[in-house]
Amino acid sequence: MAFGFALATGVLSLVSIYLCFLAPGQAWWQGHGSSTPRLFARVALSALWTTLVGVLLTAADAFHFPLIILINSAVTLLGYLYVSLPRRESALLPPRAATTGLLVAMLALAAYWPTYDARFGAADSTTYTSAGIHLARSHTIWKHDDVGEQLRPATRKLLFRSVFGYPSKPPYSRVTGGMVVRNTDDHHVRPSFFPAAIIWSAIFSEIISPRHAGGFASAFCALAVWAVWIVARRRLGPLGATTVAMLAAANGAAYYAGKMPLSEPIAWFFAWAALAALDAWEDDGFTSDGRLAGLMLGALTIIRPEFAMFTVSALCIRRLLAFSLGTRGLGPSFAFGFLAMSVVAFIEIRYLQGAYLAPIEEGLRAVGWQIFVWRRDTPASLQALAGACVLTAVAVGIGAVRRMGLVKTLAFMIPAGFVTLYCVESTPRPARSLTWLVSFLGYAVPLLTLPGIVVAWRQRSEVRGNSFLVVLSVLVGGLLIYNTHVSPALPWAIRRFVPIVVPSAIVFAGIAAAALYRRSMLLGVACWVAMIVSTLAPARELWDRQFYDGAEQQLHEFVQDLPNDGVYLIDDRLAPLLLGVPLWLLYDIDNVAANTTTKFMRHMTDRTIRELRPHRPLYYMRPTPVALDPLNAYERELIMDYTFQLPLPEQTERRMPRATHSYSTTVSVFRLGKLKPAPATGGGTGGGNTNAGAR
Repeated sequence: MAFGFALATGVLSLVSIYLCFLAPGQAWWQGHGSSTPRLFARVALSALWTTLVGVLLTAADAFHFPLIILINSAVTLLGYLYVSLPRRESALLPPRAATTGLLVAMLALAAYWPTYDARFGAADSTTYTSAGIHLARSHTIWKHDDVGEQLRPATRKLLFRSVFGYPSKPPYSRVTGGMVVRNTDDHHVRPSFFPAAIIWSAIFSEIISPRHAGGFASAFCALAVWAVWIVARRRLGPLGATTVAMLAAANGAAYYAGKMPLSEPIAWFFAWAALAALDAWEDDGFTSDGRLAGLMLGALTIIRPEFAMFTVSALCIRRLLAFSLGTRGLGPSFAFGFLAMSVVAFIEIRYLQGAYLAPIEEGLRAVGWQIFVWRRDTPASLQALAGACVLTAVAVGIGAVRRMGLVKTLAFMIPAGFVTLYCVESTPRPARSLTWLVSFLGYAVPLLTLPGIVVAWRQRSEVRGNSFLVVLSVLVGGLLIYNTHVSPALPWAIRRFVPIVVPSAIVFAGIAAAALYRRSMLLGVACWVAMIVSTLAPARELWDRQFYDGAEQQLHEFVQDLPNDGVYLIDDRLAPLLLGVPLWLLYDIDNVAANTTTKFMRHMTDRTIRELRPHRPLYYMRPTPVALDPLNAYERELIMDYTFQLPLPEQTERRMPRATHSYSTTVSVFRLGKLKPAPATGGGTGGGNTNAGAR
């Protein structure tokens, strides 16, 4: 009986994988009038379609995995009916074999699988995993806030702090680690981060099991390796492409991303799928490839909306190059695909709001504040001079429009404005970023990257897709090296370089090594060997590590003995564990942060306790032992002590993490009672309420 159930479950999982990753594309993409590898294009279109269906259903609060399967099945059937209709035959190119790339991708998937057990204590990955499982179970991405309804409006405004640090700037943090509300009167709490990764987490939770909800990261990293192989093959041939793809899969940055539930693996796949389709379109000019490239590149704005400015700026620069170099324009087919995805991205931003646009909003706010300070502190004469410069710039812009045309002028102004804004509101930290890259890639790949860029640019007449590859890689790489806008600790921070910078650096290094090989076989082989050794040597530090091992089991054991009839105040000193998100989303245990670091916040915690006490029993979680127990004034009953032990990656600043740190902390859970009687004053030996007995 058990074997039969397991067999049926396995068959259903395989059918679901087929319907999510292959069936829609197989029905609609027949390969006529296209030189993109047929199987790859079908997988890319299917993954994109499933993403779109998931985003739209989630935006409508109607996410049901069986409904996704039903929609994909209907679309597959319609596709087969459509292609069976008689029509004029398009040119059919010989299919470009991509079997080797697929084998490399399967090897990468085997290496990445399973992902780290990021059920708690894993920063953004904890939210992606918990929110995905919650979405699969409850069919909505929101969580109704019963605790917020029981607090007074004034208390909510003081307790729920803005993620920006400004008291009146939404969104506001509701649960430490990734749950926000758009305003303090909103009782629908939502995850902070990118919805697409949460949706894929929910899909994998249904396809396989909640234990493997984060498996989407491994799957998309493996597919991205396949895309890198296709892009590299046009430039390096099968053998060089296989070497580059294996290095792209095995380097420490990609390996870490492939094991962590994050949005970067999905962005990596769609970015390089776009480059693969754009290569095919540039070389052969088929509209199907152009449309596929537009869809894939536009999908980046759905996966990570801040990528919109990177891609739009790169497209504008490419448009300028099309004028000056005489290369082919992208055409209406590309524009149709890109704009269609932009519409879906707008729906996502409008109906699935979180804090994922916070960096953009914060940058604009920072620039506005700098302008305000400049106006306040600058003499009127200099302000008048600046105004004259602005008017002159406007006049020059009008003249440029008349001389170059509106399209060329916008193609120059958009990337120039974006790069200027990025640099103005960022603190330059190129030394730190380059150190991070060298620590994960060694010295050979970064040293060969610049010569490879030069060689690729000079070969753009032979491989026309080189122009956009160089533009996108230099733009994204230059800005991220200038400032990554990410938490300054490795290995977590390296994830920002995974979608574009790391794989493109390896591809360009391969191009340089291939060029040297054509001049001197000995020198070329030496460069290839140096690339392999310098990339794999540091990566070996991560290959055999099982970070976060046992997190799910420990969390389940911890929750088993917790009463579920009240509200838990979680001390901010437990913030590294990020318990609030999984407790609320996975076990429906209401909680609120108890910040006790300052006198004002301790007053806010007391105020929260007073307002919640008439409605629900109250519990308090804190680490043990502690030097200061801010809630010692309340009568308490110890319910349990539980010791969490997690193997965590070493946090470093300037080198590759080499050690595994055993993080251990004991969490004490108390049932809070009423305030203790006021201590006696005057004679006798009565003393005040102290922390001498704090455990």
